[in-house]
Amino acid sequence: MIPMFPEQGLTIQPDMDNATQHIKIQNSQYQCFATNELGTATSNSVFVRKSELNSFKNQDPQTIEVMEGEPVQLACQPPDGYPKPSVYWMIQEDQGALRSINSSRMTVDPEGTLWFSNVTRFDESNDFTYACSATSAFRNEYKLGNRMYLRVSPTGNSAVQTKNEPKEQFKSRKNTVILKGRTLRLWCIFSGTPLPEMRWSKSNSSHFPHERVDYENYGKTLVIRYVDFEDEGTYECEASNGVGVAKSYSMNVEVQAIPYFIKEPEVAHKAEGETAEFHCKASGKPPPKQYWIYNGMPITEAPVNHRRVVEPEKIIIYNLTKGDTGNYGCNATNGHGYVYKDVYVNVLALPPEIRRPPTNVMTVDGKQVNMTCRMFGAPTPRITWIRDSEELTGGRFQITSEGDLVINEVLFTDAGKYTCLAENKFGKQEAHGSLVVKERTKITDAPQDYEVAAGETATFRCNAVTDNDLELSIEWQTDGENIDFEQEPRFVQQSDFSLSITKTTELDSGKYTCLASTALDQVESTASLIVQDVPNPPQLLKVTCNVRDASVEWQPMGDNRAPILVYIIQFNTSFTPDTWESAYNDVPATSTEFTRSDVNREPRGSPCGRQGTVNFEFKSPSVHSVVHGHPTTKSEFRQAEIRQINLSPWANYTFRVVARNKIGPSQPSEHSEMCTTLHDVPHKNPDGVEGKGSDPTNLVIKWSPMPEIEHNGPGFKYRVYWKPDDVENARWQTEDVIDWEQDHFVVPNQPTFKPYRIKVEAHNDRGEANVAAPEIQGWSGEADSRRSTHIAVNKGSLASPSTPPPVVLLWSSE
Repeated sequence: MIPMFPEQGLTIQPDMDNATQHIKIQNSQYQCFATNELGTATSNSVFVRKSELNSFKNQDPQTIEVMEGEPVQLACQPPDGYPKPSVYWMIQEDQGALRSINSSRMTVDPEGTLWFSNVTRFDESNDFTYACSATSAFRNEYKLGNRMYLRVSPTGNSAVQTKNEPKEQFKSRKNTVILKGRTLRLWCIFSGTPLPEMRWSKSNSSHFPHERVDYENYGKTLVIRYVDFEDEGTYECEASNGVGVAKSYSMNVEVQAIPYFIKEPEVAHKAEGETAEFHCKASGKPPPKQYWIYNGMPITEAPVNHRRVVEPEKIIIYNLTKGDTGNYGCNATNGHGYVYKDVYVNVLALPPEIRRPPTNVMTVDGKQVNMTCRMFGAPTPRITWIRDSEELTGGRFQITSEGDLVINEVLFTDAGKYTCLAENKFGKQEAHGSLVVKERTKITDAPQDYEVAAGETATFRCNAVTDNDLELSIEWQTDGENIDFEQEPRFVQQSDFSLSITKTTELDSGKYTCLASTALDQVESTASLIVQDVPNPPQLLKVTCNVRDASVEWQPMGDNRAPILVYIIQFNTSFTPDTWESAYNDVPATSTEFTRSDVNREPRGSPCGRQGTVNFEFKSPSVHSVVHGHPTTKSEFRQAEIRQINLSPWANYTFRVVARNKIGPSQPSEHSEMCTTLHDVPHKNPDGVEGKGSDPTNLVIKWSPMPEIEHNGPGFKYRVYWKPDDVENARWQTEDVIDWEQDHFVVPNQPTFKPYRIKVEAHNDRGEANVAAPEIQGWSGEADSRRSTHIAVNKGSLASPSTPPPVVLLWSSE
C-alpha cells in the first residue's frame, strides 16, 4: 500500500487499479484523479458522511385527556440523526412488548406527529403507552421515547349519534418542489366523526398517472412514483363524511430535475492529422450550466491550443498531433446536483492490421452474402476488394464502413477467390477467402388453404428440391412453433412429407407452415386451416314476461368459423317439460359477415349474428294465438316471417335459442325463467267426435281427449250432448265427464239403430269454450244379423264374357 493522505486513511493499491478510502472522523467530499504522461482522468466527486442516530431525551410519560369522538394529536420530538430518522408510533405494553398501530383513524405525518381523526373509548391506554420510534436506514437499531398515556372521557352518546364535520389536521405545503424520477407524497389528514373519506384529483387536467399512483394511510396520502414533468400541476384532496359540507385543499406541484445527459461525449481513437470531435448536451430544471474539463482542470485554465475550438456543447480539434492525446470531461450543474462524463482522445500512428480476415464462405444463389475484413490502423486504412485481378465496386457489391464486402443476389458466376486489401500511409496488408455458390432450395408442391368440418381429416401437401450436395429437411410449424408429433398424436407427417390432422377441432384452425431447409438456406410456404363447427350455444340474455306477451333476448357466442344462418326459437311448458317445440325454425341471423378470430381466444369464431330479440305475443282468447318473431339490433328492426303456434292461457312457458350454421345446429342456450299466462275459457272443443252403438241398446259417443295445454284453466271437463234426430223438438240430454283423459261416454237403454244429434263441449272453471261445438249425426246400435235359411239365385241367361252375370240374393231371418 502507498499512503496518499494518511490523516484521512486514503491508500492506493499497488496495482493502481483501486482506491480504498477509510473515513475515520471528518465528513468530506472526495474525487479520484489518475495521471500519467499523456493526461489526467477524473472521477465523479462523492460526499462521505458518517450515519448517526441519537437517543430521545429522558422524560416521564405524559398523560393526554380527550373527549370521546374528538380529534387529538400526539407530538413526537425525534432525536437528531443522519440521514433524517424515520418516525413511527407504536404501542408499548407495561411488560415492554411492542406492537404496531394499524387503524384508519390514526395517521403519522412526515414530521412524526400521530393524529387521531376521532377517538373511541378503545383508544384509552390503561395498561400501555403510545411510544414514538425513530429508525435509520443505515443503522440496524431503533430508539423509543415520548411515551404518552391517553385518557378518554365518555360523552354518553353512542358512536352512531356522535357527528363531527371534517376539519383539517395536517396537510402538505401549498407549494411543493419534487425532483424528476423521485417519489412524491402529498398529505391530507382530516378529523371528523364518522371518519371522513378522501378523494384526490388533479385540477384542469385530464392527465392523472394512474399506473404510477398509489394511496397510503387509508387514502390520506397520495403517492406518485417516478415523477415526470407531466405530473406538474395542482392537486386537490376532498374530505367528506356526510356531516356538513365537504372540505377540500389544493397543493401546487412543480417538477424539477438534476442534470442529465441528452448526448454524452465518447472516447475518440484518431490518427495524426485527423479531426476529433466531442459532443455533450445536458438538460435539467432549472437549466444546468455546462462546462468542459481538460486533464483535471477547467478547460479555460488549460494551455492554449489554436487547433482546438471549444463551444458549450462541442469541442473540435483539427489536424491532430501526438501531443493532443488527453482527457476531456463534460460537467453540467444546477442547484440540485451535477452530471459528469470523462473521456479521452488517443492520437495514434499505426500501419494497417487485418484482425478478422475473410473466410471460405458457402452460400446459395439469390442470397445475400457477407465476407468479413475487419482492420485497424491510424489513419484509418482504405479497404479494397479484388476478384480475378479486378476491383469490386458498385452494383451488387458494397463495402461497409467496417470493411466487409456485401454481395447482393449472389450468382453462380460470383464463385471464386476474393482478396481484401487494407492500406494507409504507414503500410498495407491483404487477406484472402473463397466463395462457393450452390443451388437454392425451392418448394415445388406448396400447401393450399383448407376448409373442413370438425371431426374430419385435413391434409396439407408439401415437397421441395435443392442442390444435390445438400441434405434437405422438411418440417411443419403451426403459428410459428414446430409441431411436436409425439405430443400431438392426431398430427402425422407422412412419408411424402404431407401433414395430416385427424379428428379436427375448431382449435386446430390457424396457419400451417411447411419449412424446407438445408445447411445453407430455408424456404417456407404457409396455408390456412379453417375447421368449421356448429356454433357455440347462444347466450340467453333475458325474457320479459308481460300479461299476454313475452320478449326473448339473446346474443350469439361465436359461430366457430361458419357463419350463423338462422336461429331456432324453442319453448316448452310445464305440462310437457321434457318436450321442446319450435316456435321458429328460421329466424334469420342479423348479419352474415364472417370475421376470423384469434385461434387462441375463447369463444372461438366470429359472433356472426348480432344480439337478437324475439317477441312472443299472446293474442286475444277469441282466436288461435300467434307468435311474432322480431329479430332486432340497436340500429335496426327487421320483421321476421310470422309463424303460427297454438299458445294457451293457464300455462308456464320457458324458452331457449339454438343457432344453426352450415355444419349444423348448436347446443341450445340455457333455458329462460318461466313465463306464466293467465287462465281463460277453452279456445276449442274436442276433435274426432262420433256416435255409434256398441250393442243394439246403447249409444257410444267418442272424442279425442284434449291435452292439458288446451285446458286453459282449472276445473276442466267435457260436457257431452245428445238427442234423437228423428223426433221433432227433442230436448238435449247432457252429461259431464271430469276425467280429461277419458275418450268416450256410453248412453244406455236406447232404441235400436236410431239417429241422434251429438256434440261434445270443453268447459273449465271460467266457462265453456269460446267456439261452438259442431253437431254431428250418430246412430245407436244395430240388431244382430242371423244366418239366412233360403237363398235363391236367378241365373238368367248367360252374358257375354265381358259382362258379369246378374246375381239375385234372397234371404229370410228367423
